[in-house]
Amino acid sequence: MVELSEENHRAVYIPKGFAHGYCALTDISLVLYKVDAPYNAGSEGGLRWNDSTLAIPWPIKDPVLSAKDMALPTFDSFVSPFE
Repeated sequence: MVELSEENHRAVYIPKGFAHGYCALTDISLVLYKVDAPYNAGSEGGLRWNDSTLAIPWPIKDPVLSAKDMALPTFDSFVSPFE
């Protein structure tokens, strides 16, 4: 886990094919992505944010999630498009 803030001026590089997620800790947040290809909905995937197998210590108890994010699979049932 990496905390990015206006104060610490950090950035993070996530290689192609790696799962990632973020949690905004303030009411006003700006997230910028640099990608290597145009968006393709057919190659989109994801994992359930609170999957007990991943045990991510999220700093929030009741996040606001989209319907799409609420329906994501667990890590154990995820089928990788990279295999």
